Amino acid sequence: MAGGVPVSLYAPRPVCCLGTRQISGFAVKVYVILGPGRHRDDEIVDAALVAASPLLGASQQPNACQELGFVILHLGEHADWLLVDRWVHGDSLKNTLLKSERGRPHAFLPVPDPDLFACVWEAGIVDFERRAFIQTMMTTAPDESRYLSTILNGEV
Repeated sequence: MAGGVPVSLYAPRPVCCLGTRQISGFAVKVYVILGPGRHRDDEIVDAALVAASPLLGASQQPNACQELGFVILHLGEHADWLLVDRWVHGDSLKNTLLKSERGRPHAFLPVPDPDLFACVWEAGIVDFERRAFIQTMMTTAPDESRYLSTILNGEV
């Protein structure tokens, strides 16, 4: 690779869904991905949900689709990443990416690069959620409770 950033080695990472939470009028699934040497930390989870709240505010989402979405907290090697995703326009996903340096769990700030979307581990959950949304909501009989109960636990 001439002059570029070396590609990381891939190894599956554990992911668990902490269930569904009501945040600012949205029903969201809450996922946590654990990077190497990381363990779930409820203080960081709570801080992430507080940071997600203003992004999910129903009044800020005029094109929201049934106020459904998901949140991914990735406890990474060098930082903690927060993806706040909500379904809009009936078939599109709006994503906001925030970051907190390790050791600063209450400082989730928007990532300066607006084009940055997700890493390969986070994208695994996004793909799962895409398929779940198609199968449960984009049908002749949309079923919000079925969408919200379709969760991913295991590895990505």
